[in-house]
Amino acid sequence: MFLIYMDYEIAIPSYKRANILVEKTLKLLSSIPKENIKIFIRNEEELDNYIQICGNDYNYIITEACGIKNTRNYLRKYYKNKVLDLVLFIDDDIEKLEEYVDKKTLKTVENLEEVLSLIYTETKKKNLSFFGVCGFNNPFFMSNKVSTNLKYIIGAFCGLIDPHKYPLIETTIDHGEDYEFSILHFLQDGGICRFNMYCITTKYYNQVGGICEDLGGLKKRNENAKVNFNDLVSKYPRMCRMVQKGELYDLKLNFRFKTDKFI
Repeated sequence: MFLIYMDYEIAIPSYKRANILVEKTLKLLSSIPKENIKIFIRNEEELDNYIQICGNDYNYIITEACGIKNTRNYLRKYYKNKVLDLVLFIDDDIEKLEEYVDKKTLKTVENLEEVLSLIYTETKKKNLSFFGVCGFNNPFFMSNKVSTNLKYIIGAFCGLIDPHKYPLIETTIDHGEDYEFSILHFLQDGGICRFNMYCITTKYYNQVGGICEDLGGLKKRNENAKVNFNDLVSKYPRMCRMVQKGELYDLKLNFRFKTDKFI
């Protein structure tokens, strides 16, 4: 894999999780120049804590945005006004980026810049703006293919190509916003670019800080998910349906859905 020059940034939203951020995502990004990383925190009160734990070499942006909806939309607006080739949105608790080897094997990605270079090249080639990785950390469900049909792009690791050139897309919900972004970008561009050879290792539904704390704990987060998923199904009945896995609610996207746009 060869490295092409591109102007990129990595945006990390974080709320009350400086310790998790420094132990997880910042370790993953240790080979990335710090000037390419921006950490988006909620308020001035958190700034000293993040600087003390994560260091003062990073760019910290205070959003004053409460909740996942407002935070995601703040990032979207911020990068709509910034001329870049690529922005990667990544959560603060990502342990590893892994690559598909075969149906039983994954290997840890050692050079993230090479991956971003591939993502940029392939997404541009397909004339698409929104990219992501496989939502399953399981090689059985992965492949070496880049898909462009309607598949879930996980919000924990996704991004935009040339964000300043495309219309601003915002979310209307506080849970399941990554499903809504997947749907809206598919409708806008006629496809979304999912790199099914990559996946992330993270702890979903972490109850320390972040969205779980914002929504009042895991139980309330799940109740919120049900309401928001119902809302998406009512808006896009041909594109998605709600399912239940044990006590948790989830959404399934219709990968066969077609638009009038052609890639």
